[in-house]
Amino acid sequence: MRERFGADYVSLGLTFHHGPAPVPPPDYAEAVLGSAGHDAYLLDLRSGVPPAGVWRWLTAPARTRLVGPGYDPADDRAHQLSGGSLAQWFDAIVHWRKVTPARPLRVPHSEPTP
Repeated sequence: MRERFGADYVSLGLTFHHGPAPVPPPDYAEAVLGSAGHDAYLLDLRSGVPPAGVWRWLTAPARTRLVGPGYDPADDRAHQLSGGSLAQWFDAIVHWRKVTPARPLRVPHSEPTP
């Protein structure tokens, strides 16, 4: 997609620590991201080079959850993305410490204006 859209393309990773899924294993990126002490935050990986230790972590091989429609929280380790680094996969990461199950939105019904 980056080849097609160039600088207009942004790869956004959405991660979470826990909720309907268990707390991540210590070797998952979400374990470290969840230890930051914030309920939610945006980590922009394009905004310059972070301190050396952080950059080494962001560019090292990583493991993260890969949650989709077939995700089974009872088999959390079976749903993972690995083989690259966070900096290779994403331009930015939005992390939530705790998530809740999806629920329908209540949309008030209104009559069309004549």
